[in-house]
Amino acid sequence: PGGKEIHVLELTRQQTAAGIHVTTFYRTGDGALLSGDAHQIRLPKPVRNVGGLAGTSIFSSLARQRMKSFEDFEVLHLHGDIAEAVAFGRAQKATGQATVLTVHGSLNSRDQGLSRIGFRGIDHFIALGSTARAGLIRCGVSANRITTMSSGLNFDLLLPAAAHAKRETGLVVSVGSLIALKNHSSTIQAVRMLTDTLDLRLEIIGSGALEEQLRHEAQGLENVSVLGQISREESYRRMAAASAFVIASRRQSNAGEGVPTALLEALAVGAPCVVSQSASPASVVEDQGAYVTFDPDSSSDLANKLGTVLADPRQGERLSVRGRHSVSHLGWPDVATRIGDVYESALQSKNGGRVR
Repeated sequence: PGGKEIHVLELTRQQTAAGIHVTTFYRTGDGALLSGDAHQIRLPKPVRNVGGLAGTSIFSSLARQRMKSFEDFEVLHLHGDIAEAVAFGRAQKATGQATVLTVHGSLNSRDQGLSRIGFRGIDHFIALGSTARAGLIRCGVSANRITTMSSGLNFDLLLPAAAHAKRETGLVVSVGSLIALKNHSSTIQAVRMLTDTLDLRLEIIGSGALEEQLRHEAQGLENVSVLGQISREESYRRMAAASAFVIASRRQSNAGEGVPTALLEALAVGAPCVVSQSASPASVVEDQGAYVTFDPDSSSDLANKLGTVLADPRQGERLSVRGRHSVSHLGWPDVATRIGDVYESALQSKNGGRVR
């Protein structure tokens, strides 16, 4: 249900509409939503719930075995990082098929040695944001093998949400997986600091391992709601109604943000955005005045910046207007075309082929 999954969903829709045959292998989710052929890879029961690098490695190995019955393809497009590269990259090195890897966030610095080996089998990389690009370069990937870009936006869903939304005074919305990286605890703490001085309420949207912990942290705060996972359409309506959208992500030892899709969506629907410096979209959003940033290690800094936005409707409106304009160029048709250009370049550099 996160940004990477939405990215794959929208990309397959665009590619299928353009006449490209797409076969997708996935671990969890609803394959009926995917365009083209979708095949779920179920992990064996003893390891079905294993996550992290181990779970991804098992999934990748099983998917590679399943792929052997699909001979007729020209581009293998991986989404992830080291586990996918190790499982697929070297095996594909000698084939005529181009292998492209999209990295959605920062890389684990502890895996640099293994990454240097695994990444040798990848023909081209798509880095979603400057943080992902920098991580690839640290792992020895040459700059001419990296295309830095953003994920895309589905304006067919976003614009109706923005058009029909009515701004709710004091509503703060945060959208993201309920994991440590997203740092929702700091947002709850900031709201706690502001409760005595401002009439505000917080809605946290998403699912993940920390859901119960966050509900516990919000105990005693009647103005904080952990809504769990809701539909994309409803999520966009809540974003569009917000007086402020917060993304508080903080760099972890083994993970970090790229350019959060939820942030780009919030900008697109006109939510005034208060953004952690660890989740800055500066690499794809030229207007850095379209959002307000804060120190992800300081709940008080978040409270200060959030309080300023909520207390000044005129600033909120300025952020809303500039935010919508700043991402107006990120529609999925254009982004999918850029990805298609990456495919062409990867094929031509490998064997002079072209995507059919």
